[in-house]
Amino acid sequence: MTLIVNGLIHDAVHKDPYHADLLIEGGKIKGIGHDFSVDEEIYDAAGKGIYPGFVDAHTHIGVAGTGIGFEGSDYNEMSDCLTPQLRAIDSVNPFDASFEKARKAGVTSIATGPGSANVVGGTWAAFKTQGISADQMLIKDPSR
Repeated sequence: MTLIVNGLIHDAVHKDPYHADLLIEGGKIKGIGHDFSVDEEIYDAAGKGIYPGFVDAHTHIGVAGTGIGFEGSDYNEMSDCLTPQLRAIDSVNPFDASFEKARKAGVTSIATGPGSANVVGGTWAAFKTQGISADQMLIKDPSR
């Protein structure tokens, strides 16, 4: 278990931020409060803000072919303006460098997919930004 102490929490539930400690177990928040007892890691977040992970609800991370070029670009099928058959789950690349960049910026989950330039695009899916396979990262397919 890990304890983060003295941080200013902005939790998107309370109107005003507040000071509290976060108890983390297995990468998940197990408790928010005070007076936790932990024998393992303790991080002092004094003077720092703690925020929930950001969600990017419209992106092309994983399907845009970042660093690959045209042949890896699966977000706009330019041969047809109607492409409802395309699916993000079939084209997402979990090794796209943009996942790491988003994660480092605090983005914990995304909705990505094909068809921003198409009149009718394909179906989108929601993914975590952490993982090594599309199946491991998948939150919901299709996302609506």
